[in-house]
Amino acid sequence: MTTPAAINYDVYHDESKEAGYWHGILLVPCHTRSTILKHLATIRQKTGFDLPLSLKDVKGYKDRFQCSRAAVQLAINAMIQDNKGTIEEVYISTRNYDPHGERPATEFREIISIAEPLGMKFIVFRERDCFKFLDPRGDFLDYGAKVETTFRMGFKGGLHFLFSDDTPSIISSIHFDGCLHHKRHMDEERIVGRLKQSLRHYCQISTSLIIDDQSSDHRQSGHAQSYDDCQFLQITDLLIGSFRTVLADKKNEAQAAVAAPVAELVKKWKCGRKRMKNSRWHRSFCISQCHLQDSRWQFTTLPAKGNDDQLSLPFS
Repeated sequence: MTTPAAINYDVYHDESKEAGYWHGILLVPCHTRSTILKHLATIRQKTGFDLPLSLKDVKGYKDRFQCSRAAVQLAINAMIQDNKGTIEEVYISTRNYDPHGERPATEFREIISIAEPLGMKFIVFRERDCFKFLDPRGDFLDYGAKVETTFRMGFKGGLHFLFSDDTPSIISSIHFDGCLHHKRHMDEERIVGRLKQSLRHYCQISTSLIIDDQSSDHRQSGHAQSYDDCQFLQITDLLIGSFRTVLADKKNEAQAAVAAPVAELVKKWKCGRKRMKNSRWHRSFCISQCHLQDSRWQFTTLPAKGNDDQLSLPFS
């Protein structure tokens, strides 16, 4: 039997610190990234918005909202692993006046059609207590080390869940959203050195791995990552903010509207393993959480389910 060729992925990380510490980890196939970026450029052109995207900045329904909502639609559609003959569409909307109903009306306009699978994947991993019990006095771990340690756990479990012998992967680069709030650069040894020792054989780290932790703000010339990498970091921000909004903490109605496609994914996840196996999003995303109890890590399904068909991540 022929061994399937491994697919190379670029990885993007962002965080949310509301109702726990949330890691959002986006995996972008190297062979489809240019197509995804082309679609995002269309969204920016059609909405006339080219500022950085972040869910926390969505507070109304103007250009930022339109661009953010369309970008989340794009991301969710790009996470489909098997289109099964369907064509997915991305919409923006305008508010008009309906003379017949004598009231305001919303008109939706398609701006993108996606016919081929783009293969993105996303890992949601929450540390429930926001590091409260992880070396609380800081004797051994600074804040950056706590981020790196829990990132490594979530990343490992996610890779083991999302890939298999039939779908091997190689991680080509890892991008973090800025190092200033960690007060230092990311520690490659703590992340990758320890990860290499415990990954299953179908998940590999490239020997020429790139780690970039410059800013995700594409306006910061000389201090930011490439424009394209900034765009994927901003999509990661929108996605992890949307998952947090759906699972834990809604800030306002505009953010909830941006997160609506993620709410549909969470519904599918709640249906359990058997239903997800038949989904077009099978092995495209995973959701889990951890917490320390009696100095030992406990891993639980997020959101909690009341049956035996839980979708839990394999951390070993």
